[in-house]
Amino acid sequence: MLTMLYSEKSAKYKKAIDSIKILCYCNINKEGETMKEKDVVRAAMNKSGITQVELQKALNLKSQSSISTYLKSDSMKVDTFVKMLSAMGYKVVVTNGENEWTVGTED
Repeated sequence: MLTMLYSEKSAKYKKAIDSIKILCYCNINKEGETMKEKDVVRAAMNKSGITQVELQKALNLKSQSSISTYLKSDSMKVDTFVKMLSAMGYKVVVTNGENEWTVGTED
């Protein structure tokens, strides 16, 4: 289930946020396989050279096991996905080729 970051603001934001799930599952890796959210985060960690401990500290989580739990789960909340990628310097962009939105988190 997705967390609606902008549920109180507008239906257009809800549609954009719902598209993130599609974006994650449409992301194709070099081997031509579809990537889930956790796969995208792992790939970002590998590219950035960031360990689970470093990511845990950047996100101010209590322990490294929190990161491990996220990376083992079947799916991840949108805000968690965005926060993890943002902590590594990435941004989440939703696009349909015509429109584009950058997804942020409300802290």
